[in-house]
Amino acid sequence: MSLLGIWIFVGLWYQDRELPPPNPALHIVYQFGSESENILRYWRDGEHGFCERRARYSWRGEELYQKVVEVHPDNASWCSQDPDMRMGFESWTTLRLKDQRLYLKVLMGEEDLEFIWEKQTD
Repeated sequence: MSLLGIWIFVGLWYQDRELPPPNPALHIVYQFGSESENILRYWRDGEHGFCERRARYSWRGEELYQKVVEVHPDNASWCSQDPDMRMGFESWTTLRLKDQRLYLKVLMGEEDLEFIWEKQTD
């Protein structure tokens, strides 16, 4: 399966079980438009503003490397609290594709969890 396409955040994998999104007002979209660049964008219903960045990435096996190369000039002021919304930020994490879903590992505090994404079909 290819990463190319638009992926919508649908839940979390935590302690061997799937959980719904913790905040139903939060929308996160990952767009893999090429084999080397992606866009991450998120916003919350009822709040003004959004956060968006473009990164160069490489994906080998289950390791995803990303480096932020552009942040949207109209990002909300609170976006800078997220390291992934800062120019030049680099990250390495686990990304796996399984059962038509994308699982992206994130460290929260001292525990790992995985964000679950489904590919947009329309």
